[in-house]
Amino acid sequence: MGARTMGSHFGILTMRDYLDPDARERMTGVAVHNWHRIAEVGREAGLEYLIFEPMSVPREFACTINGTRRLLERVNRNIAIPMRLCLDVDHGDVASPNPRDTDAYAWLAEFAEVSPVVHVKQSSADKSGHWPLTPACNKRGIIDAERVLRCLERGGAKDVTLILECNWRERWPSEYSVVSDLRQSVEYWRQYVKE
Repeated sequence: MGARTMGSHFGILTMRDYLDPDARERMTGVAVHNWHRIAEVGREAGLEYLIFEPMSVPREFACTINGTRRLLERVNRNIAIPMRLCLDVDHGDVASPNPRDTDAYAWLAEFAEVSPVVHVKQSSADKSGHWPLTPACNKRGIIDAERVLRCLERGGAKDVTLILECNWRERWPSEYSVVSDLRQSVEYWRQYVKE
């Protein structure tokens, strides 16, 4: 199909496995092994790299900056093609005592060089976002396109695909604003992004 990459989240543990350190380590090893198998098939299919998305809760893997760094280093040992990240400006563990773990800009600065894909949307400090980038949401949100792009550039990003990832409730009135919100979000990013 001509794709350069493919990916997903790294994996999801049951609460039982997550709460049991031995089971958590065993299942992490299984996930690493399976990503290595996918990398072998991907290399044969012509993929350049794989991606996984750091999440927001510990049992879904890579919800802190240090945890993501460790997992990325672990999975990249002896892998057929490199594993990279799909960062999400609305992710990070809100229960972490480290404020950097919920700081979208800290994530972008830390992982820009290994993040060829970034999910963008408007967000709040408590990560209750996935909002569109409309003027109203931008007033109360923390995501600023210029700052996002500066972080990526300073962090060594070369070729990044920004993917708009917003959510709406299936209720009045948000259901009727989806198309307009998407248009406004695209218009917002067009001011800053060159194709």
